[in-house]
Amino acid sequence: HVFGPFYIYANTDVANVVFENIAEGNNQNSTIIQIFLTPPPDITVSAVDAPLTANNMQTVNVNWTVVNQGFTPTDAGWTDRLYLTTNAVYDLNGAQVLLSKPVATVLQPGGFYSTTQSVLIPEVPAGNYYIYAQTDASNTLFEYTGESNNILRTVQPLIISNPDLQVTNV
Repeated sequence: HVFGPFYIYANTDVANVVFENIAEGNNQNSTIIQIFLTPPPDITVSAVDAPLTANNMQTVNVNWTVVNQGFTPTDAGWTDRLYLTTNAVYDLNGAQVLLSKPVATVLQPGGFYSTTQSVLIPEVPAGNYYIYAQTDASNTLFEYTGESNNILRTVQPLIISNPDLQVTNV
């Protein structure tokens, strides 16, 4: 994507075929033009919802909504991704990918979509976890300065418990 100041150059008689005597010095000229960037799309995850509790190896439904808050339509083709992590503050180091979902649609300015997907909770230690939904996870879309708002987590943690088998009688 190109924007900013650019020069246009025009040259004539580049091979110096036409004899112009003392007028050879005016065979080129240039001008500067300003290229303005069309306002890009800006897709963001506006909501993500999941159950409050789950067990290891349980399938749960996760719902997320993506909106184009930019001024132009998107191109078609990016990936939404769901992550599971103990981090309440954005840091996907150590996060587990629950789902990668291709999106093959054009999202108009102000347009949105909501998706519900079933995901399998992996075998993890019991505790509080957050599900993050990320749109354009591979940075396929050009959003200029709008790249930093593509991810959102559940407000409440997902409490994952492990089974506790006990022998009560022998």
